[in-house]
Amino acid sequence: MKHRFNKYLTPILALSFSMIVLIGLIIIPAFNYIIKINQEISSERSELEKKMAMGLNAKKIKEEIDTAENSLSQVDKIFVKNGRELELITELESLAAKRNIDATIKSDFKTQAAGNGSQRMLLEINIAGNYPDLLAFTNDLDRLNYYYNIESINASKIKSKTKKIASINLIGQIYVK
Repeated sequence: MKHRFNKYLTPILALSFSMIVLIGLIIIPAFNYIIKINQEISSERSELEKKMAMGLNAKKIKEEIDTAENSLSQVDKIFVKNGRELELITELESLAAKRNIDATIKSDFKTQAAGNGSQRMLLEINIAGNYPDLLAFTNDLDRLNYYYNIESINASKIKSKTKKIASINLIGQIYVK
């Protein structure tokens, strides 16, 4: 019986030893290598996701810069060109004539630095006429390409026996570049 047991024991021990060697020398290192590669792939994936997000963000920023550059050309239109201030005054007078109102436009043509290479100039506009025409003129003033920054507005009623007349005094600044 002992002989039979030894007969089976030796191959079982040899097979067990072979399995342990196989597991210890081949499978465990391969498993560890697979885990290492999996971690590297995960790390690489997260890096690629970050780079992709940065790329998308850079693309979005570039689009916003392009939009801003296009808007800058429109912003430059609000400035009165240096030396062409009288053209603005002439345009204001023609708007007043179109609306059948009296307009007096005053400026000392002295400019003050406003930043970014632009200057501001005081411009006072006194208009008188009937109330709907005055409102139409102020609406036209708002629609001008130039930016007139109103600092003070004073409206009053002028006594007249023939018509209802009002007066508006606008004090503001235009920007020259």
